[in-house]
Amino acid sequence: MSAVTERKTFLRPEQIRELLAACERHDAATFELQRDGTKHAPRYAPITPFVRFLLLTGLRLGEALAVKWGDVDGDVLRIRAAVSKTKQTRDVDLSVAPSAVPSNHGKAVDRIFYLTADEARAATRRLVDDFGAPPFSAQALRGTCSTYFTCAFNAWRSAKSIGHSVVIAERHYAGLVKVPVGCGTLEAAMGLL
Repeated sequence: MSAVTERKTFLRPEQIRELLAACERHDAATFELQRDGTKHAPRYAPITPFVRFLLLTGLRLGEALAVKWGDVDGDVLRIRAAVSKTKQTRDVDLSVAPSAVPSNHGKAVDRIFYLTADEARAATRRLVDDFGAPPFSAQALRGTCSTYFTCAFNAWRSAKSIGHSVVIAERHYAGLVKVPVGCGTLEAAMGLL
């Protein structure tokens, strides 16, 4: 008797575009307009850069929230062992996702994203309930990144960057989507260009 292989959840290109459009609507609505046309303080933090970061790096929620600017070195994002689920350091390949890391704009900040896990989960619910995003989770974004990474490049590169085994990449992600031939980035593989 053969074992049934579970297929991981991932978003299709049209769902990815819907999600990012919902994020942009969310971010545009972060300020309330007063009657005189001035804006209040933000109701909630902009979420588009964070969702895009999760989508293009495949990081787990806790890993993404702990990333510091010092962890980024050119085309490499070093995930520290202390924040990794596997308790092992790994390097995330940013050369395949040039728009993953938001611009620092010279701000002297430590962490890239100042969100808590609860705030990120609340934003996910808001995006789906109030802004028309397709149902998703941080884990679904990780599965989406893994799927497109494996299909656009190869299982070994995907496993090395995302932090799972080559066997997992081949079993759960390989062949799930057709990507444009010769696409050099995850953005191109996901149809975001």
